[in-house]
Amino acid sequence: MKFTKRILAVMAAVLILAVSSFTAVVSADESTLTFNGGKTANVGDTITYTFSLGDCPEPLVGIQMYLYYNPEYLKASEKYKTDLSGYAINTAHIDDKGNAQVRIACSNISGMDFSSKGTIISLDFEVLKGGESDITYFVTEMYTLDNSGDVPEIVPLSAYTFHQDITVNGNSVAENETPKLETDDDKFTDDQISNFVNNEEGKSDGQTTYVPEVESTTEAGQGETTEPVTDENGEVVTTPVSDGENQQATTDGQNADGENQQEGNNIVLIIVIIAGVVVVVGIILLLVTKKKN
Repeated sequence: MKFTKRILAVMAAVLILAVSSFTAVVSADESTLTFNGGKTANVGDTITYTFSLGDCPEPLVGIQMYLYYNPEYLKASEKYKTDLSGYAINTAHIDDKGNAQVRIACSNISGMDFSSKGTIISLDFEVLKGGESDITYFVTEMYTLDNSGDVPEIVPLSAYTFHQDITVNGNSVAENETPKLETDDDKFTDDQISNFVNNEEGKSDGQTTYVPEVESTTEAGQGETTEPVTDENGEVVTTPVSDGENQQATTDGQNADGENQQEGNNIVLIIVIIAGVVVVVGIILLLVTKKKN
């Protein structure tokens, strides 16, 4: 009888542990948001995201850029801070594709000094849901004024560095990091294509460039990709691809999401199997014990 009680006690402990582990996995998935390189925040937390610009040898005359976020996971505050002048900022724009954006446009012919680090935008996001979702950026225009000729000419900045600083509930989790560039073609419309070339390294001398390949939304160009994009030197930096290749890129992204979900399901399945084995072993031991008695 004592042996039987011990078996039942061990079984109960193992089952409690399995259920606790299962609850912890589910709770973490439901309440914890993972974003921007493994950083985490819980539902109800405040993420303060700051996007900065520095190392510009010439004055900044104008910039147009976007921050992307998923409104299912994050709610952007209407309040923000910036060192820009002559700007227009919308923190809750939804484009024609349903993407949530912080839209930033600025033009100041007098020029703005970003030779040292300055804030383009800093704003709070409230965490609404657990899961995985990043805050990303994309710049379509960033230029200065060239006064060397008879007529001033608008030209791209010759050098720059982007930074991201992030706090969660006021506690720093990232400082002077390279921000995450948005590279999902489905996030862009054809009016966001320009001659500015984004480097994934977040600086002018980066080696990995990205230019979206977007299908034209005009009736005449329906189903066609954009023309090749050139940089300030007139060199082609991207070549349009077929719709089939674009579809493959989208499918790869969907597969990655599916793999993450499958990994979570596997953990739950393992826990359930362990609990089931414990129950079966316990029943067998009980039967054996009864026969001996």
